[in-house]
Amino acid sequence: MSENAWIKCAILLFTGIGFSCLGVLLKRITSIQKKYNKVSSGSIIDLVLEEADATGRAKGIKEYYYPVVAYYANGQLKKVKSKIGKFPTTFKVNQTVWVRYNEKKPEDCFVQEKNPLRYLQIWQICYALGILFCVVALIYLFVSQ
Repeated sequence: MSENAWIKCAILLFTGIGFSCLGVLLKRITSIQKKYNKVSSGSIIDLVLEEADATGRAKGIKEYYYPVVAYYANGQLKKVKSKIGKFPTTFKVNQTVWVRYNEKKPEDCFVQEKNPLRYLQIWQICYALGILFCVVALIYLFVSQ
């Protein structure tokens, strides 16, 4: 087998391993969805200005806007102040948002600014691409001998 074929095979193999590692990383990041397993449409009813958390203070930010969201969970109206604040805020009062909440404890929630379909199992696509690249590398290795 030529040196050029080995290089192509190695590139395909490392690309496959890279995609697989990215898939593992994305899977760990999206595992938060298991805790917050329900999604509801909600509305920002207020923006509360309070002291920033330690991360914000370290960046020199003194105050954050914390959105208060109203949403229905298990047929009951919930009004919850988000644990996550921002300065400047990206929210507006009366803005419609997606709320992810824990089915067993509906007050345990977070505001998701984008459509939840955006998190459509990208890690699975990375796994599939990783396996595909590795299989192509192996096929290329056997065919070019």
